[in-house]
Amino acid sequence: MTHTLPVTERGWNGMVMLQRDESEQGVYQAARDCGHCAQCGRELKPQEPVWREVLHSYKKRRIQGEMLFTIAPVCKNCHLTTFDWLLPEPCEKCQRMVVNLPRFNRVHTFCCRSCEVRYYSHKRKKAAAQQTCGECGGVFKPTRSDSLYCSNACRQRSYRKRAQKSA
Repeated sequence: MTHTLPVTERGWNGMVMLQRDESEQGVYQAARDCGHCAQCGRELKPQEPVWREVLHSYKKRRIQGEMLFTIAPVCKNCHLTTFDWLLPEPCEKCQRMVVNLPRFNRVHTFCCRSCEVRYYSHKRKKAAAQQTCGECGGVFKPTRSDSLYCSNACRQRSYRKRAQKSA
């Protein structure tokens, strides 16, 4: 799927400026699934390294306008050469090599939004698989992510113990 993006230019701080029009959907699609370069629209191969950059756009709203930005993957030909010294790291989900700008370094590295969502969804489901009851010590499968007790009886027993200690 190729997208013809509007003519781009670099702002005073080196950030990419995009004119906002219907082709901007390609930028948002690239940020979601990393299937193509957000700047030139070229399709990216599954193991091709990407650079996550801030892409600015201008949105007209009534008389005043506002600047919007999206962090999206770009190919080797389109990335900022200012950050060539940065080392790529593998995406936590798909193992694609990713270069994040220094101000967007996080604990985990992802190439796109879908990898990030899949990683945290899997982590959340795995964590909710089994839990130990805070009162009786039994193992249970929680119905909520913040469950501490296996039953209402254990929850009430724990509350009464805490209330008795404070009194």
